[in-house]
Amino acid sequence: MNTSASPAHRPAGVTGVVAILYIVAFLNLLAGVALLLTDAFSDTGNPLGDFEVFVAVLLIVWGILLMAVAGGIGRGSNFSRLLWVVLMAFEVLAGVSSLVQGYIGVGLVATLLPLFLMYLVFTPAAEAFFSTD
Repeated sequence: MNTSASPAHRPAGVTGVVAILYIVAFLNLLAGVALLLTDAFSDTGNPLGDFEVFVAVLLIVWGILLMAVAGGIGRGSNFSRLLWVVLMAFEVLAGVSSLVQGYIGVGLVATLLPLFLMYLVFTPAAEAFFSTD
C-alpha cells in the first residue's frame, strides 16, 4: 500500500508491458496503412476486396485502441489494465486453439507470453502503482 503523498513509481514490469503494447500498436497501424497503400499504388489492376479493406481498417483501429490502453496502463489506470487483461484473455484462447490444432510453437508463445505479461501487471509493486488510480 502506498502511504506517501506522491504516487507510486511505475514498476519496471509495467513499463515493459507498456513498451511492448506501444510497439505492437505501431506495428498494427503500420500494417493497416501499408495494406491500404498497397492497394492505392498497385499497378496490377487488382484492387483490394472488401475483406482486405476491412482487415486494414481493423488493424488501424486495433492499433489506436492499443495505444490508448498502453497510455492508460502507463498512467496507472485500473480500467485500462482490466480492459487489456480481457483482450489478452482472447489471445490466450487463440494460443490454446493453436495448440489444439498442432501448432505447438505458435501456441506456446501465444499462450505463455500473454500470461506472463498479465502477471507483470498484477505483481505487488504493480498493484501499488494501480491502486493510486
